Order: sequence, then C-alpha cells, then structure tokens
Amino acid sequence: MAKSQVFGNLALASHDNIFNISGEQIVHIPIEKLFPPEFHPFQVNEDDEAMKRLVLSVKRYGVREPGLARRRTDGGYELLCGNRRRKACELLCCKGVKWTP
Repeated sequence: MAKSQVFGNLALASHDNIFNISGEQIVHIPIEKLFPPEFHPFQVNEDDEAMKRLVLSVKRYGVREPGLARRRTDGGYELLCGNRRRKACELLCCKGVKWTP
C-alpha cells in the first residue's frame, strides 16, 4: 500500500488510502461478461450525436479510460462506470451482443 506524502503543512493521501482498494487489480473482462448496474439513472442512447462521436473516438484511439466494475454474485461483472464506453465498444465490434439496461 502506498503511503501518504507530506509537503510542508499539506499531507496528501495515496490513491489506495482514499479509495481503500489495496489488493485490487486491473482485470481485462470480456464485453459479454459486463452487465449494466441494477439501478442505473441514465439511459445509454446509441443514436445520438455524442454516441456517434464516442464510437469514432474508440475506433480511432481505443478506450482511453477504463471502466469500473465489481464482481456479481451470480456471475459476470456489474459495470459501475463506463456504460457509454461499453456501448461504443459493442457498436464497434460485437453487434450480436445485446446491451439491455
């Protein structure tokens, strides 16, 4: 676990201390194992201009910021952050996978 850093009178906590995620790791998860959160307040619209721009960005640069997911008790992972990025990836490569929020 990273330690806090002290600069004069200012102490900065480490990322691990702030989010209490020591021991967690980055895992590459197949898109078909990612599920929307149970109580997602926003709709992911695949036909709006912002989604079209995101799809083009993912096609050109890839996903530049990973999503955040947690393991579900019944299998797979619940996507907590990155629902639009996941949808953009689906539109690019996995037309057969259905994203149902």
